Amino acid sequence: MNAMRDGGDLVRWAEPNTIALEDDWAEHAVLAALGGSTPPDCAGVPLLRSCDPDRTARPLLDVLIDGKREYRKHCDRCSTNAQPNHRLWVPSGASVVELVCCNHCRRVLSYEFSGLVWR
Repeated sequence: MNAMRDGGDLVRWAEPNTIALEDDWAEHAVLAALGGSTPPDCAGVPLLRSCDPDRTARPLLDVLIDGKREYRKHCDRCSTNAQPNHRLWVPSGASVVELVCCNHCRRVLSYEFSGLVWR
């Protein structure tokens, strides 16, 4: 299997979420996450990347198996401290980016783009 496809292959259910990249704020957050560093022991491994620059990318398969969620203090889309608790996984090549949103941003994205699959 091609490493560039592995992230999307592991979370095929999240494919409709790529439409969220048409939202400028969401696109900016996702691109920033993709620009983050890759842990040395994870080269070539599909990763779940956080939009929070203080968080380290984690192997996607590990996240899928353990199911743990990291607590977040701010919305990745609007940057407010609005207790974000809605997670949108956006497949992006070999990685998947987790966009964590507040209630307002979830409503905005869901209104603008039908068919999003939230975690």
